[in-house]
Amino acid sequence: MAPPKWTTKEQEEWLQPWYEKYSGKQGEKCRNFNNFFADLNEQWFDVFPEPRPNNCTTVGPLTKEEWDEAIDAHKNAKAKAKATDAFDAVVRRTTECEKPTRTLQEHEAYSKLYYADRIQQSVRETLKLAEEQQPLTNGRRVALLKKETATLYAGESEEVKSKVKEYIMAQKNQRMQNQPETWSVEDQKQNLTKLAAVANQFLKGLADTTGLVFSLLVGGPSAELGGLIDAWR
Repeated sequence: MAPPKWTTKEQEEWLQPWYEKYSGKQGEKCRNFNNFFADLNEQWFDVFPEPRPNNCTTVGPLTKEEWDEAIDAHKNAKAKAKATDAFDAVVRRTTECEKPTRTLQEHEAYSKLYYADRIQQSVRETLKLAEEQQPLTNGRRVALLKKETATLYAGESEEVKSKVKEYIMAQKNQRMQNQPETWSVEDQKQNLTKLAAVANQFLKGLADTTGLVFSLLVGGPSAELGGLIDAWR
């Protein structure tokens, strides 16, 4: 049995066009969802504003208890933000690299190339029929979309399948060309030097937020020692 939906019937109807927009995004070469979710959140809260919490006064200034809770929440948020900033500094300043990517499956590449022309209408009809039988969760919608896409691809012509395979190979070759070069010995030395300063900032952030003491132990082959194992603390 499917879990209960978190949306009301009215909210689900309001979200229908957004489901289709999201599916359309899946077919774009550069799937940038920043503006999509920003627009969705803004319009959602315009139509369905969040109710005021029951433990807050209905009108007028905050009570002392509410004020104390707000101050504590603000302090905790600042502490978490400080630790997060420190961690981000470690990642940003020691090295920069692309996220690992995997090779697309054929039906996924097919969706990128032909979603608007060959997939969208069929997916809409499939989701509509399924919705008439029982309410669909977001996860179920995605599963049906993938299944319908795979089914459509299986029935495509060899010409279309050939173009899909060419697209996958082109993407794979592009990733191989864009792979960063191996770090040089000099680069590794510079990264270790930066790591010491940034790690101290990171560990201090952890100490401030938890009240505990942290240390970092690093070890491995050292270029300066001709490949012998060295350790830093």
